[in-house]
Amino acid sequence: MGRAMKESFLDQHRWDFCKAFLERADKSADLLRALLFAAGGAGVGFSLNQIDEDSKLHTLPAAIFAIAVGVVYCSWDRQKRKAKQRFELVRDEGMAAYLANEKKIASNRLLDNFAFASIVFAVILEGCFQYMGL
Repeated sequence: MGRAMKESFLDQHRWDFCKAFLERADKSADLLRALLFAAGGAGVGFSLNQIDEDSKLHTLPAAIFAIAVGVVYCSWDRQKRKAKQRFELVRDEGMAAYLANEKKIASNRLLDNFAFASIVFAVILEGCFQYMGL
């Protein structure tokens, strides 16, 4: 009997658990994107500050940082559109349609990873320029 009550409780609150997990994942993604956006913006500023008459090489890392910022913005925008799509799906067609469509919604993981890799590459490039005295 105790086992049946546990399953019943979990079944009754399954949507609440799923919603909480989805909200946590979205909040974590927002924090990650905010960090990437800030790092990219700081990198643009730092790299542009290093440009002088002798060396224009720092424009390359600045451009890579700027591209990373743009990719993060695209990822944020895509996430916003996905959230609106999920809301409209649940509102208009119900939970069954939402659950059926959830696996079809594309992930932002590739965009976020590309932005992260771009920032790391630009930091390494800028570090090499600094080390070589350029």
